[in-house]
Amino acid sequence: MRILYVEDDVRDADVTVRALRKTAPSLQLETVNSIQEAMERLQRLASNPIDLVLVDVHLRDGDGLSLLQYIRVNSLPLAVVLITGMGDEETAVAALKARADDYIVKRKDYLDRLPVTLESALNHYRADAARRAHPLNVLYAADKSTDIESIRRHFAVHAEHLHLSFVSTGSAALLALQPQEGNPHYDVLLIEFHLPELNADRKSVV
Repeated sequence: MRILYVEDDVRDADVTVRALRKTAPSLQLETVNSIQEAMERLQRLASNPIDLVLVDVHLRDGDGLSLLQYIRVNSLPLAVVLITGMGDEETAVAALKARADDYIVKRKDYLDRLPVTLESALNHYRADAARRAHPLNVLYAADKSTDIESIRRHFAVHAEHLHLSFVSTGSAALLALQPQEGNPHYDVLLIEFHLPELNADRKSVV
């Protein structure tokens, strides 16, 4: 696994590299010490690819979350693991919401757990990428009072491989599911239980 390690503490970087050379020699670490250097390195992905970015949350010229957001906004094909300090639970949650593949807390034994965390994160990223490469068309039948835009935004951030279309009545859902010219193919029907004109438990939906 080829890893870009972003760490501005020279001692921490050296200790981590030395430890991984002993415990996980298959991991190839390339170290930079700033967000700026990391961004410049990411410009060379095509000619010199890497698999994963390991980045400390707190850096002198920025933070790991901003680098994570840059990677995701630009759809760079990289797993991302953030290193957080003790008491950074809120940051860890924010990282996962921003689609980090994992995080690790810089406790006394974190270097022992780091190889497994990195392997797991890369597997998570590849599985997620496979899902995104095969999107699903979802027909969501919901009452007009449902906050459709909120749901659409949520899926766009957390499940962009799910493409949602909306109808507001049971009859519209049945019509959309008819195999006729002009109707898209839907992989999943998501229906509110008390939808007007049609309850979710009616046999005609199946």
